Amino acid sequence: MPLPAQFQLSLELTNILNPLSQAVSAVGSLALVDAIKKAGSDVITETKLASLIGRHRIDEVIKWHFREAVAKTDQSIISRYMDIVLESGAGPTVQEALKNPALFSMVIQLSALAFSHEGESLANGMVEAIERMVQQSGLETNMIPDYVSMLGTLRACQQQTAAFRWAPLYESVEWKLKSVLLEDRGLNGRSNLTNRNLPFSVLQSLIMWLQSLQNFPEHRMLHLRCDSGISTVVVWCHHLLGLTVTTSMQGGEVCFGEGVPNILVEESDPMKAGACLMDPADHNEPLFSLFNDESSPNLSCERRFEASGCGLQVLKYAGLDDDTIESGKNWVVANCLDIVNRQGDTLSRMSRHPSESQILGAARFLFASEVFEYTSPLLKKPSNASRANWSFLMALLLAFARIDEVDLMKCAAMPLSLSAFQRAKINKLFPPTMRVDHLQLIDSFQLLSRLLLGSMYSEDYVQSAVLISAWGWSIFLDVVNAIDPTDVSTNSLRVVCGVPARRGLRRNRIIDGPTELRISFTNGESLSQKPQVIFFPGVSTAQKGIVMIGHHSDAFQVTQTFDWRSMGQHERMHKLGFREVQEMCAKARILDPCEHDSDCESFQKWLDKNALHNHLNPKDATDAGLPLGKPFYEFRWAGDARNLGASSERVFINFSLDNEGKISNTKDPRYQNPNVWYFYVTDNPAARLLQLDDLCNSHEEGLFTIFIRSHKTCLRCATDRWKISEKDALVLL
Repeated sequence: MPLPAQFQLSLELTNILNPLSQAVSAVGSLALVDAIKKAGSDVITETKLASLIGRHRIDEVIKWHFREAVAKTDQSIISRYMDIVLESGAGPTVQEALKNPALFSMVIQLSALAFSHEGESLANGMVEAIERMVQQSGLETNMIPDYVSMLGTLRACQQQTAAFRWAPLYESVEWKLKSVLLEDRGLNGRSNLTNRNLPFSVLQSLIMWLQSLQNFPEHRMLHLRCDSGISTVVVWCHHLLGLTVTTSMQGGEVCFGEGVPNILVEESDPMKAGACLMDPADHNEPLFSLFNDESSPNLSCERRFEASGCGLQVLKYAGLDDDTIESGKNWVVANCLDIVNRQGDTLSRMSRHPSESQILGAARFLFASEVFEYTSPLLKKPSNASRANWSFLMALLLAFARIDEVDLMKCAAMPLSLSAFQRAKINKLFPPTMRVDHLQLIDSFQLLSRLLLGSMYSEDYVQSAVLISAWGWSIFLDVVNAIDPTDVSTNSLRVVCGVPARRGLRRNRIIDGPTELRISFTNGESLSQKPQVIFFPGVSTAQKGIVMIGHHSDAFQVTQTFDWRSMGQHERMHKLGFREVQEMCAKARILDPCEHDSDCESFQKWLDKNALHNHLNPKDATDAGLPLGKPFYEFRWAGDARNLGASSERVFINFSLDNEGKISNTKDPRYQNPNVWYFYVTDNPAARLLQLDDLCNSHEEGLFTIFIRSHKTCLRCATDRWKISEKDALVLL
């Protein structure tokens, strides 16, 4: 007499879960526990999951490929100032899994599921499924992992297995299903097969019954009804576990594997999604059935494409025909090149855009094409424009063109969220008044962060960040390694495989720490009221101090300190965050280079000899015999000739006499129109950073244009006002 189905369920669940108590008691060394915890996972949760799904036998082919991809461990140094590195490859969880078959089985399955689901919903669904299994089997509730630990374990597996490329595997399954259905049945391809999230009842049934299917293939068959997640079922059950899976969709069947199918997947309505465990000898009486109910959690899809070719994938996913795709990508490239060609020379442009070669290189990367046809005037916008977010594609192309060339070639497999792309609108990403051709480096950083983070993205999350990490990849601004303000790129992003880590502790962001100590909190010298210009004597003594590293939520909180002597006497401290330095450098423009060598000592002697002192008036100028129509300089600090030798700091303005011998300014005889103020605080990089911070914060934004002299421009050329600006300007020499 056969046993009742409910009794069989309880018996098999007990066989799965009972060994858990022995496994939990054999956790391992405290050092291993600590290492796994620092990497974001939890030993107890890993052991519980290994006792559940770690019993599943992994197919030998994918086991070999997965092991080869994830076994390597690497570190990348990102800054000379802090001991935070990027760790990629096998962390402590994967390193242990490479030695333990059950842990290995658990890791590869979680990695596959994490790729196709939004992390928080998957963690919640797995905890709920295990809880129901434990309750039905009558075991202790302490066998149930908690949600926070489950989410940490999922993300740790995701990060440490980023080197394995899941996207091609999922896409190959989906394209096989589409091609067979389209060819055999003439269907329009609008089925739900590309939604990868599993129905909750299907997830629970697979956790419960996959071991039985592997152990008793002739006596067990699983019938699944799915409104979504069909490709996930095929990847999990066939490619990972070697089971034969047959799918039935809209009258067409596709078989994965050989022999009699162990799993039959049938497309269904959402209300009918569920699973039935069958005995092949008796198809009329299911051994057990599971269906979604009102209390079942929803699992969300996080559909992702690899970065290389993702622009083409987006256009295909929008349902555009080949001709529209071809004209569309040409239109995007042509418009981005037009932006570059309209940007003007180095000093006059307001936005910093990539070069033409960078645009074309990024276009080849995004659209998987070597040739583009772009003409002038611009091509006509593609038809079916409403079905593709063309402006967003332009912004995406500009963002990828800003990625370091070496990084671009290495980030082909970085998984980007198509869901985030579909939800995004260009007027939601950036201020309504901002056009695509006004997007700056920080905007590109924000855009790429959105696509990498997917559902985890929020403006507050990235607002003060200089590095964002997810899915085992990091996007960051190379300001973290800059010495001088002119080393801070306003047109370059870094993308590297790895997660920020310090002494084994992994985090997902690097953000600015508290910067309550500012140079502007010190009493400075007011050199002008209208317009307001303030200088802080002693800034040239600044030296970089320690980098303070703290913790905030899932982030390293980093602050660079500076020590300096106010007025050359009082010890002061100043703090700056790296994101803050990036943003203030973006407000300044770098002066054109020249062919001369820069000699600071000879420049000081020349300036001290030729500059006049405060409160110049027309009579002083003519009495001094200044030539007509040529620029001269007036010290604003040090204002007294007797103090010139006491400090290396100089603040001065320039002026010239018109043909009548009057100073060229009708509003104020002491100033030239426009006002150009020069600040010389030696070539000390720390002093230049503090002085730039002062220039960015001590006057109303937009009142002055700020310029910085780089080491490629000599001091004499930098003080030539005719090469600088037609507007009021502050120049950091």
